[in-house]
Amino acid sequence: MNIAIAVDGDSMESTVAEQFELCRNLLIVNAETMGVTTIPNAEKSLDLAGQKLAESVLQYDCEAVITCLIRPTAFELIAGACVTRFLGKGLDATTAMELMHSNRLELIRDANGGQSCGGAHHHH
Repeated sequence: MNIAIAVDGDSMESTVAEQFELCRNLLIVNAETMGVTTIPNAEKSLDLAGQKLAESVLQYDCEAVITCLIRPTAFELIAGACVTRFLGKGLDATTAMELMHSNRLELIRDANGGQSCGGAHHHH
């Protein structure tokens, strides 16, 4: 099983990125071996970055993504593929993954590209 973690740095000690599209790297972590594949985020356009990062998540067949805010483009690709989104705000990648395994991370239910959670866009 693979888990994707959007981080500000380039290792499992790095902090989870506040905004999926602005992460420095997407870490693809194999939950069994703890092997890490690093995917650099080189795009300047947020939506393009989101799309490419989301495509990597799907390409590596990730079970879950740990991040904070996600814009609609990436959110729809990830959610559409039934990949679970977890909120890892303020945590380092290793801690976030441990908390995810013990079901202690909050789920990200809505796309919220930088806005606060809530507002008029509730889809049921």
